[in-house]
Amino acid sequence: MAKPLVYLFCDTNLLFQCKALDELDWSAWESFDVRLIVTKPILREVDYRKSQGNSRVARRARAASAMFRKMRPAGAKVVHEVKPRITLHVAPEHAYSAELAETLNYQERDDQLVGTLHRFVKENPGADARLLTHDTTPLYTAEGIGLRAETIPESWLLDPEHDEHTKKVDALQLEVARLRRAEPAFDVRFLDMTGTKAERLEASVDLYDPLTEKEVGELMERLRRRHPLKRDFGPPKAGHRSVADLSQLDPKRFAGRVYDAPSDEEIAEYSDENYPKWLSSCEDTLATLHQLLQERQPMVRFCFSVRNGGTRPAADALVTIEAHGCFRTMAARDSNDNERIALRTPPRPPQGKWRSMFDIGLGFDLRSAAASAYVGESLIDALRPEPPRDPNEFYPKAEDPLAPADSFSLSCEQWRHADGRREFWGEVAIPPGTPDVEGALKLRIQAENLSEPTLRTVPVRVRTRIVSSYASAVRLVDEV
Repeated sequence: MAKPLVYLFCDTNLLFQCKALDELDWSAWESFDVRLIVTKPILREVDYRKSQGNSRVARRARAASAMFRKMRPAGAKVVHEVKPRITLHVAPEHAYSAELAETLNYQERDDQLVGTLHRFVKENPGADARLLTHDTTPLYTAEGIGLRAETIPESWLLDPEHDEHTKKVDALQLEVARLRRAEPAFDVRFLDMTGTKAERLEASVDLYDPLTEKEVGELMERLRRRHPLKRDFGPPKAGHRSVADLSQLDPKRFAGRVYDAPSDEEIAEYSDENYPKWLSSCEDTLATLHQLLQERQPMVRFCFSVRNGGTRPAADALVTIEAHGCFRTMAARDSNDNERIALRTPPRPPQGKWRSMFDIGLGFDLRSAAASAYVGESLIDALRPEPPRDPNEFYPKAEDPLAPADSFSLSCEQWRHADGRREFWGEVAIPPGTPDVEGALKLRIQAENLSEPTLRTVPVRVRTRIVSSYASAVRLVDEV
């Protein structure tokens, strides 16, 4: 009675990693007539591996290639006579299944093998065809599309090889490990706004909408009505006492004193300079009010907490924090929640002055002397050399680390090891009008004696809500 025929589409590990085909224990298949199928993907892998030096895989690939050439032109060879009968077939004519081109990656050998088996099964309905491999990926891939797959038994495998190449690789790996043990080694933790360890940064913020030109114009008109420009600088109005009247009331107090009206220069300084400058300052504040309000919002802060747990200090260390997405970042600022936003008070109109007829010029201006002394001290401070930098502290690389940018960096001449954790606080800066933000923060640590940079990437998601600045602007105008 004829035994059922089974087709085993073999993977390269049957040829490279197992004992010779005629030495394998095929007893589990003795109820079958077995045909081992070598497809084109396997032939390509054999051709590729046979030129890869003198490793065992290369030697086995050269032996397989020689055996396949001897099998021509028949393309078949009996490798096990009875219980069961095993026939090896070289069958490059089988092609991949085109309908799986979107499912399988035909740039990969394993997927090429699975795709070839799939087409064979489709073109030979009723045939018992299976994948034979020792690798996990093709096993799952085949079973995932409804194909049968068999695992090569562990007893078929050769013992691990320790050839010269493997020994060199092992020695190099040990040397790399030894060198890395003599390097800085960084343990990185990410902390959210509350200082709690987290794997991502999530927050919600209000974004203040800038005032329109029309709104600024209306508010400035409201301000002018509340504080108009004074134009009358004449003598006291009726109902006010004159100098003579005041002198009659208290001769001892007012004798020898005269009243000087404001000078033309004082009036011009008030009308042409101080008052227009005050209006311009208020207008600038209103135009940038949304930014001032934004600065006083709770900041979206974060922290990378890092410890050098290696066996060496990090020489010339550079810590860089980058923003990836539609936002920017900067070093964390001190909170300015307590700083009150206010418009400047209007300039005081010039007033007349009382002066004594007996005032004597002393020839010495105390204010000028004080100013000179102050300038002198400032000059001394400017010329005084800066104190030397602490080699174990971090200093910002940029001139203005508090300006929003794509990244900011800090450097340290010598980052001590086993010296506690360093916290690098930063802020997420969101441009006005930006919708919900999604992106990532990336930490990069580099050092002169660090073979590879230490990297850490943290996802970022910030929800935003647009808020009007107008109500706050009206309050500022009415408070002046």
